[in-house]
Amino acid sequence: PMASLSSAPGEAFASLAAAIRAAVAGDTVTLAPGEYEGPLELALDGLTVRAAGEGGGSVVVRATGASPVIRATGSGLTVVGLELRQDSAGSAVDCVAVARGSAAFRLCSFKSALGSGLAVSGAKVAVSAEECSIDGTGKYGCFVADQAALDARSCVIQSCKAAGVVSRGKGSRFHAEKCTIQNNGESAACLGACARARVV
Repeated sequence: PMASLSSAPGEAFASLAAAIRAAVAGDTVTLAPGEYEGPLELALDGLTVRAAGEGGGSVVVRATGASPVIRATGSGLTVVGLELRQDSAGSAVDCVAVARGSAAFRLCSFKSALGSGLAVSGAKVAVSAEECSIDGTGKYGCFVADQAALDARSCVIQSCKAAGVVSRGKGSRFHAEKCTIQNNGESAACLGACARARVV
């Protein structure tokens, strides 16, 4: 599969990592259907990584080592339409980790064999997830800590081994609207503040 850059029209990159290395702040990286290798470091402000088209086949980004599929540290990041898979069998590695800045995920799916789906931590870190799914993770669906904020809308968080959502530490916030959180392990409900979530 090939990746393209909005700042380099007509140029195709043989790997997702190469396209991200060539990107400048505010770029859009568009991915043709297929499977791509992670992990990815998303540090550029305003970067968008998205699947090409609508319904034209899946775009999977996979990592198997000791790093999350995506480690996000830039501000104003946007990720759209990706299936994100952390398949490490050796240690509990989160699928996506946001430790600085801000990020928005839409129409994405998150899965980690042993870790959490979406981990958000750090003061002033703000993340949104819309129409996303977190299914069958080895630990938590979402983990929010250290004064970070995660806003979820129309998401499904289910079949996570330890808990659907954990919000830990003073000032950390998880807000859910029109979400379904069900069939999770030790705690089917959220540990921490959840607003307007349908919890089963």
